[in-house]
Amino acid sequence: MTIRPGDLVMVVRPTPCCGDKSAVGKIYKVGAVALSDFACGCGAEPEDLLAAFDVANKLAFEVTRLIRIDPLSEPESVTQEEGVGA
Repeated sequence: MTIRPGDLVMVVRPTPCCGDKSAVGKIYKVGAVALSDFACGCGAEPEDLLAAFDVANKLAFEVTRLIRIDPLSEPESVTQEEGVGA
């Protein structure tokens, strides 16, 4: 599965270095996907990782921590039953 700009994603895994779970459950629309020098708040050394950017909130999360949320499909046809008359 490839994550692309415009996809809706959710953070589902904690950071690999320190296990920080504070972002787990965050849902956002991907603005860009690129290599990034990710630096964790715990002080772990930066690594070049593929990251998906939340441009609106100026955040980035490693792609390996994300799942893509598929859009709901449109029903093929909508049928409404009429009320039964007496």
